[in-house]
Amino acid sequence: MVCALLLALTFSYLARLFPWVYLRHWSWAWWSLLLAVSSFWLSISLKPEAAHGLWAIYLAAQWAFLFFLLAGYRELTTRYRIRLRRFLPALPGSLLFAAAVVPFFDSFYRLFSLQSALMAAGFMASLILLRPVAGSHRTVGFRIMQAALFFLSVLFVAYGPLFYRYDPHTFPELSYSSLADLFGQLLLGFGMVFVISEEARRELTEALAEVQRAHDQIERQARLDPLTETLNRHAFHSILKGEGMDPTVRRGNGTVIMIDVDHLKAINDTSGHLAGDAAIQAAARAIRGLIRAEDLLFRWGGDEFLVLLPSLERRKAEERFETLGGGVPFCARPGQRDAPLYLSWGIAEFGGRTSIQEAIDLADAAMYERRATRRTPSAPVPRF
Repeated sequence: MVCALLLALTFSYLARLFPWVYLRHWSWAWWSLLLAVSSFWLSISLKPEAAHGLWAIYLAAQWAFLFFLLAGYRELTTRYRIRLRRFLPALPGSLLFAAAVVPFFDSFYRLFSLQSALMAAGFMASLILLRPVAGSHRTVGFRIMQAALFFLSVLFVAYGPLFYRYDPHTFPELSYSSLADLFGQLLLGFGMVFVISEEARRELTEALAEVQRAHDQIERQARLDPLTETLNRHAFHSILKGEGMDPTVRRGNGTVIMIDVDHLKAINDTSGHLAGDAAIQAAARAIRGLIRAEDLLFRWGGDEFLVLLPSLERRKAEERFETLGGGVPFCARPGQRDAPLYLSWGIAEFGGRTSIQEAIDLADAAMYERRATRRTPSAPVPRF
């Protein structure tokens, strides 16, 4: 009785903590078992004729224990929710049936021998229900629960012929059956608690992994420019601090290039901001086609891009980006012929005494100088 009470209270508390339906089933199962054991305990001091009502409650409560236990295992293995409301009328029916069966037995032990066969069948059915569980869910708690169900199945199979032929008065060894029941119940209860804790840990691990994936996705979005899908200035400063870049790159040498889209304001004024966005995207595509896999492209501002080329000397960088001087293909309106989109750019090396930030300032100054040359009064402003 104490064991059943503790398990009933434990599963009632766990059913309030977790939303899993099978926890409520298991809670009701242990309360049913407590009712069954209590009914038997109260009937011990009564004569058989006076104890028939308690025997009927014992039988009906044991059947309810098996039903709720099986319902919980079904929900655990298949996630199929049994609508208990459909079975509520069966509870008083089972009690009436038990009350009709009890008068045919003049000894509780004869009644128990029949009941033990039904209990053994219920425990075996539980083992069968647990067979489809995936290998990843066959944890320590699951195996303890299986071992307890197997032990109880063997125990109640043995109870059938023993209690039919003997009783504890003529066969004293049967008085130890309560200890065996206690061990089986405790083992089953511990296994079920372990299964719940393992399920909770599994769900927590999956939830943490989902949170980490969401965090990584947000971090990627925070580092990317949504218009060009290039890195943004936030990503550059993170890299400069050492996040995501090989330390040898930060301490080594290379080249930076500042690139500006010429006449972006004229494109916005004459063709609209969608055309201006298309111009920025066209510039990003053109630059991306000139860089290596290890190079980094950043959208530095509204119409400016920064290219970081580790371990590439200035001469080779100039040769690589010389093609930008002839403009890149660009279509301001759908159906319109491509017009050249010109880019101004400046190059500077970093390494030695020149830091990356200093190289960016030098490249920016060179880019502005080149752009000023393009925008002399004699240079016509293109029409888009």
